[in-house]
Amino acid sequence: MDKKVIFLFILFALAALAGPSTAQETVTSIAPASLSPAPGVWYESRVTESGAVEIVDLGGVGGALETDAPLGSGVVKLTTTGNVQDRAQIGIVDNFGAAADVLQGITISYDYFKQTQAVVGYDTFAAPSVRIVLTTVDNGVVIDGGTLTYEPYWNQPGGGAPPAPSDAWQSVAITEDTGEGDSGTLSNVDGGWWWSGGYNESNSFGGLPVRSLEEWAAVFAASDATDFANAQVSLISIGIGGWNEFQVNYFDNVQVAIPSAGIARSYNFEIPEPTTLALLGLGGLGLLMRRRVSG
Repeated sequence: MDKKVIFLFILFALAALAGPSTAQETVTSIAPASLSPAPGVWYESRVTESGAVEIVDLGGVGGALETDAPLGSGVVKLTTTGNVQDRAQIGIVDNFGAAADVLQGITISYDYFKQTQAVVGYDTFAAPSVRIVLTTVDNGVVIDGGTLTYEPYWNQPGGGAPPAPSDAWQSVAITEDTGEGDSGTLSNVDGGWWWSGGYNESNSFGGLPVRSLEEWAAVFAASDATDFANAQVSLISIGIGGWNEFQVNYFDNVQVAIPSAGIARSYNFEIPEPTTLALLGLGGLGLLMRRRVSG
């Protein structure tokens, strides 16, 4: 066999063993809320009342927010007012796969910045959190499911549930075993996710118990084996939930890896370059002129 062919064969074999390579994607817009969002496109998964989400440019802002930003000058900005019903969350839907597989093999990382607000009612605990939505569908109807939520304040060094760090960029790295261990009481909380209710498990309303994803998978399999066996991960989102007043937070550099689904992606949120905007404008103008001529 030709040496070149052998060399290429070895390269392909090594690539297969290494798994999917991380796909880098620059996100310049967030799609509006939709009942049928496009797969792989970030959209307003839950933005309610006066909550707001936008991609902003930190250029000229100054301070740690700008100088320590993880990637470029573009980031996602999340804001809420004093209304406890405000929510500011964006997410992606895709073929993530069976919940049992995902919860036992996933990595999510991101960077966030929580900006202190000098206003009465400001929530010191809130920060950009991650949500994984599980659904079980039968004949086109959702028959069971719920949401797992990773809150930064439950996952600080030293355990407990202190306020989330503010006024400095924080890096979060989550795996299927993050928070593993006994988290039944506040004294032994060492991180994890809380559950909104479903698969015969009750809603913990942002509190205990908090468990690792692997632990939740085992709990669901024991409490509702049939429905959980057919559960899929239908949405992964990041943002601010309800009852988190007066928030001005930012995030960027989101990475999601799910080996069982062949997913390995990295997202960089940026404002479109002026040249890109100009080209889009010219394209639209050309299309308009073409329509007028043809008309």
